[in-house]
Amino acid sequence: MRLKIICLVVLLLGCTTQKEEGINREKRVEFESVKLNEIVSISEFGDGDFFGSISKSVVLENGHIVIADTRQNHLVELDRDLNYIRILGREGRGPGDFSRIHSITSSGNSVWVFDGVNQKVTEYRDKDGSLKLQKVQDLRFTPITGQPMAFFIDFIFGDEGKNAAVYYDFQNLSQEEFKYHKVMLIPYKDSFTPVSDSSSLILDTSPELMYERNVLSIPHYERGLYTTTSEYFVYAINTKSIITFYDIEGEIEKEIKLPEIQKKLTSVDKENAFDQMYARHPDPSGFKAKVVSMIPDQQSFLAELKSDSEDRIWVRLYAEDGEDDWLVFDKEGNPVLKTKLPEGEYFLNAKSQNIYTRRNSENGPEVVLYSWE
Repeated sequence: MRLKIICLVVLLLGCTTQKEEGINREKRVEFESVKLNEIVSISEFGDGDFFGSISKSVVLENGHIVIADTRQNHLVELDRDLNYIRILGREGRGPGDFSRIHSITSSGNSVWVFDGVNQKVTEYRDKDGSLKLQKVQDLRFTPITGQPMAFFIDFIFGDEGKNAAVYYDFQNLSQEEFKYHKVMLIPYKDSFTPVSDSSSLILDTSPELMYERNVLSIPHYERGLYTTTSEYFVYAINTKSIITFYDIEGEIEKEIKLPEIQKKLTSVDKENAFDQMYARHPDPSGFKAKVVSMIPDQQSFLAELKSDSEDRIWVRLYAEDGEDDWLVFDKEGNPVLKTKLPEGEYFLNAKSQNIYTRRNSENGPEVVLYSWE
């Protein structure tokens, strides 16, 4: 196994250390800081249609972006400039229908949509400039030994037919202590059938606590963050400075060392963190004091972990001025660039110098296209 470690200090300069056959090599690395330019946005398309929920997306080799609308259970295909092409699928249980879109992935100009309720994998391929239904296959689940609450959430296509499904396991919550939910890798075959009923990797993710019938998450509490690329399961803990790349067999392939940002949280910071997390809760007053009292004094510094269509890793770090930095690494873990997204916008995907985000507008969710020079 080859282990590659990228080291970064607060100035975002550092060294790359590679260990290979007993030889250490070091080189200085540096992020290029870029400013994003908004190109276009879209919230309404087709014959007066709107997005219901923009949660997942893929960007194809031809530049088209495919949005999974998990509220309306269909796909929306747009070209590289966000011009509308077509809607794919609808809610239902027939061929090409979806009951719940759990995951969407792509390779070249093909798209696979994973529906955990219908237990189907729907494949689309580009024909004459737009996606067409290719085939529908069974998606087989397996009861995970010792993890009775586990369910499918994502899929990784590996080399030579060695694939893996990502499962998520809910733990039984307690009134007294946090319980960490688990994320797991399960070996799969080309036919979307599990190889075994045991996982190759089990990691902690979101911790939760039951309090007076409310399921609570605590801002800045230690939690696991993860994303997937075409080859790796990528994992980090929000209070630690290491991003780890696991192969589909659960072995560590490489790691990135991030700059640590130390900031003490004031009582006002904690109140604001609570208000942001529970902004949509119908009645947060009954547990606000409980949550605020449990927020750590030290702010976690890793806020989000994402990947894009070129397997680049996007890491959002909390910034002292409130304008969080996004650090971008290529698929080998080398630094690429540093940028910022406008407040209230969420990273969706990227290809080359195009970045796609999601934000809310008066018409509901919309997709925004940015580019950098």
